[in-house]
Amino acid sequence: MEEKLPIRIDDRIDLIDGFDVGLPERTGTYVIKEDELTLIETGPSPSVEHIKQGLVSLGFSLDDVKHIIVTHVHLDHAGGAGLLLESCPNAQVIVHPRGYRHLEDPTKLIKGAKAVYGETFSDLFDPIVPIPEERLLEMGEEIHWL
Repeated sequence: MEEKLPIRIDDRIDLIDGFDVGLPERTGTYVIKEDELTLIETGPSPSVEHIKQGLVSLGFSLDDVKHIIVTHVHLDHAGGAGLLLESCPNAQVIVHPRGYRHLEDPTKLIKGAKAVYGETFSDLFDPIVPIPEERLLEMGEEIHWL
């Protein structure tokens, strides 16, 4: 697995490279260091190990993560949310109301992506882990706590 140190954006924001499809600088996860550690985007499941490494290099443990925000539920942005959440016992996933049901039950997302990506689906996205309802937080257009 390729390693790359997170990029410092400013004193409270870093960017971890997700190496989506094995390419550097294609996708990333923002790490927001506020009162509660927040991640924005996970990328697909193969990016999760890069996120974990990046958090460690920043001095955080997976227990420190409180929020994982996904901007939308396309698998290259949120496909790894369930897998990452399994390692972040104190985190909730925040999602727009339209994406909530797809993270709780990703069956339709998986079916659609398999139709598009065929045999390469598994290499690009597996595993896609459903997120338990009690770990999902539906959020509309405004987030006031950030």
